[in-house]
Amino acid sequence: MDRPMTFKEIAKITAGAVVSLVIVGWLMVLAIAFLTVL
Repeated sequence: MDRPMTFKEIAKITAGAVVSLVIVGWLMVLAIAFLTVL
């Protein structure tokens, strides 16, 4: 990786990271809600 990353690549990586964080957050919220209901 000697060439600088383009804005598209950075945006794609950032979007992927944000999406995975949101999914993990939702899973944790659902798990906590599920455990509280039981």
